[in-house]
Amino acid sequence: MTAAVETLAYNSENGVPWHGLGQPIDGLATAEEMMVAAGLDWEVKKVQGMYRWNNQVMDAKGRFYTIRESDGAHLGDVTDDYQEIQNQSLADLGLAMTSESDGELLFESAGSLQLGKRVFMLGKWPADLLIGGMDKLHEYILLHTRHDGLGALHVLPTSVRVICENTLNFAESGANMRIRITHNGNVDDKIPTAKRILGAYNKERDTFKATMDRLADTEFDAVDKLTEFIYPLDTGPAKQARLDIMDAYLDEQNGAHVELRGTAWQALNAVTGYVDHKSRSRGGKDGRFNYTLMGAGAEYKAQAVRYLTHFANEGELLPRPEPVPVATITTDEHGGVTTITDQMVKDDANLAEDLSQVTPAGELEALFSQ
Repeated sequence: MTAAVETLAYNSENGVPWHGLGQPIDGLATAEEMMVAAGLDWEVKKVQGMYRWNNQVMDAKGRFYTIRESDGAHLGDVTDDYQEIQNQSLADLGLAMTSESDGELLFESAGSLQLGKRVFMLGKWPADLLIGGMDKLHEYILLHTRHDGLGALHVLPTSVRVICENTLNFAESGANMRIRITHNGNVDDKIPTAKRILGAYNKERDTFKATMDRLADTEFDAVDKLTEFIYPLDTGPAKQARLDIMDAYLDEQNGAHVELRGTAWQALNAVTGYVDHKSRSRGGKDGRFNYTLMGAGAEYKAQAVRYLTHFANEGELLPRPEPVPVATITTDEHGGVTTITDQMVKDDANLAEDLSQVTPAGELEALFSQ
């Protein structure tokens, strides 16, 4: 199934997932509501591994299977010391991560992936980050475990809305901190330690907010210089990208609050809005996801943060980088591209259009993914 989704429920107020799968829910849900809607109200059981030999059924000493009790589905092969962590434990652990002063943890999404081998729940942090005292940023707590014996239970703060295996992998790979609970011992005994670790994230969260507040407090109108820093080449597509970002910056519907217009925060919103929603990507919905969250698009957004943070802190603009020639392109007798051994770094991957719509093979495919 697309994006490895077996079952899924999600908060429809934040839009339909890119893959179009799952059960929509009106708003955030309680842990119990989300468990039922996402089809996670089942338990895992560890059973003795067995095999047939000489017309006899024999125990496989030291080998066990994990199965889903509701339908007997085989989830994984595990050892004797493996302890099941039930889906309900994800919800319980998430609820334990917040205090009474934080407010109740409600859930944005939850689901079963890889036919039940992986499950996740995404809790919405009770308090949003308020940038510049006006713009809200949503934050989540991701709880994820495997029932196939190939991984631990992880708890990690993230700003990624998880609605499939791709977004789950991205959220985990981009996490600056995480809590890992192995499938042995008593999960409840580990909750106090997990809560202490989460306190470290709160400090990091404060640092991030301070940086974004600085952007919101910094006047900035050199959007042309910012876009030249991100897209330094003078190819047609790169020029168009620069124009589109400028249009987004000037658009009154730009993501920044009206009182934060004309700031570095608004400029950052213009870049992220363009990359996430307007820039072209190849490969359908999967290509769009990979481009904006893990590919060249993610790098463009990171460059914007670097540029704007430097300006906010130092009061000076970074110079436009010189394109580094690392490309060798050969053509056939008709002028079509036949070989691409490298490319110009920092080029918008729309370069593929300039190269006669040729799709390079192998590892170079990623360089031309937009």
